[in-house]
Amino acid sequence: MIPAGRRAIMTLLALASLASGSNVHAAEQLPWWSLGVLSGATALDHSLADYQWDTRIRGAFGAEALIGHGRWSMGARAWRTQTTQAVEAPGVSGSPTVRATSLEAVGRFGAGSWHGLRFEGTCSAGRRHLGYTPDELLIDSGSGNTTQVVLAPIDEWVASAGLSVAHALPGDWDLGLQLEHGVFGLDTAHRVGAGIETGRESFGEWNARFALAKRFHLR
Repeated sequence: MIPAGRRAIMTLLALASLASGSNVHAAEQLPWWSLGVLSGATALDHSLADYQWDTRIRGAFGAEALIGHGRWSMGARAWRTQTTQAVEAPGVSGSPTVRATSLEAVGRFGAGSWHGLRFEGTCSAGRRHLGYTPDELLIDSGSGNTTQVVLAPIDEWVASAGLSVAHALPGDWDLGLQLEHGVFGLDTAHRVGAGIETGRESFGEWNARFALAKRFHLR
């Protein structure tokens, strides 16, 4: 026979435990927002090598801010990488650096979980800025004369889709890995015989990102 006082204490503890579990479940359903840092690598389309781009895998970095509820989230991402593009002309040596900076709107949807890992489908779209360093070149045009060529910056649309996997860490931190394939267009020019042919082509790229983000619940 359990004394009445002890029964009352046990009942209060049980109710407190149920309330705590309910609060945890409710917290999981709360809207949230997060800030994260990104680092990883970008692999450019090999066909860009036809235009003297260096398409070897390059390091990249960025940041991401998201807001979400339930299975859905959306936000913005900045991502930056760089490569080089050779200029084949008399009297020119070296290859200008091409810095690619993208600012994109991001959307995600929950695709399931397994052993503490969360899987999400991802999509994004935005603008990419390509800037050259140096952005001016002097080309020897013969007879001691030089011609100044300005490498103007380029702004283009970019879109991508992929998969993200993340694991929750103590303190509402998330550690994740993102893999996405992107597509963008560029105006092109290349020599065909004695002439120059211009056009527009679409190019692809792969981005692999490690993400470390802090999540905040909106109460």
